[in-house]
Amino acid sequence: MTTDDRGMTDLDPLSQDQVEREILRLSGELTRQTIEVRTSAQQAAQGDVDHKRATAMAWLERVGREGTVPEKEAAVTVACIAEYREWKLADAVFRADREKGQNLRSQLDALRTIAANQRAAIDYSRGTGG
Repeated sequence: MTTDDRGMTDLDPLSQDQVEREILRLSGELTRQTIEVRTSAQQAAQGDVDHKRATAMAWLERVGREGTVPEKEAAVTVACIAEYREWKLADAVFRADREKGQNLRSQLDALRTIAANQRAAIDYSRGTGG
């Protein structure tokens, strides 16, 4: 059980006002996260292109040279390792950013459920519900 700076624990129910403020906060964060996902997706795509270009160039440099196919493949891999590393790192950031966005959506869905339950409880207590 954790306590926040207002002395509330994670077991204390949220008021309707708190739920609405949290929905607005998470909505803003989701908007910012969408921009981050776009940026990281572009960087990952650029890394992929850079790696493919470097690989193609490395293969072209080996045309007509001595050596077996596995030896040439190893040489191409070594020649392109920096581009491959950058691509994989950018892809990892993209995947993490995308996962954060999905987590924010899940949190928003949970808060919407809480808000709907609160509205139903208020309606019921007023004698206007189901």
